[in-house]
Amino acid sequence: MTKPTPIKLGVALLCASVVVNALAMMLHIVPHPSQLLGALLSKYAVSLLGSTIWPSVLPIFLIVMIWYRKNWARFVFLALVVIGVISLAFLPSKSQVFYWLLGLGLLLQGIGLAFLFAPAGSAWFRKQLEQ
Repeated sequence: MTKPTPIKLGVALLCASVVVNALAMMLHIVPHPSQLLGALLSKYAVSLLGSTIWPSVLPIFLIVMIWYRKNWARFVFLALVVIGVISLAFLPSKSQVFYWLLGLGLLLQGIGLAFLFAPAGSAWFRKQLEQ
């Protein structure tokens, strides 16, 4: 069975949000956005990339599970987004770009989850439960 368009769009938006959030975390670690390229080229590149890739492992795993029609994965992803929204109030940063990127990531996640929880998306997940 092919995946409905809302599922494809939702997963694509969640994938885009992982990339945006990884970039935001890089900017959170580097003191100023103009220093990001220099940090990526410096001896700290492995540390910088490791600290941004590691937090992306769980969301990527959940997106893959959503793609394979695991209903629980979309609920876990939703819970992570809610926790992310709450924790956003406690994240200090010197960069406004960081907050803009986090906001964009949350917007992409919100729209992506809306597609996954839309009637067509829910019906697709429900068919898995019935089989």
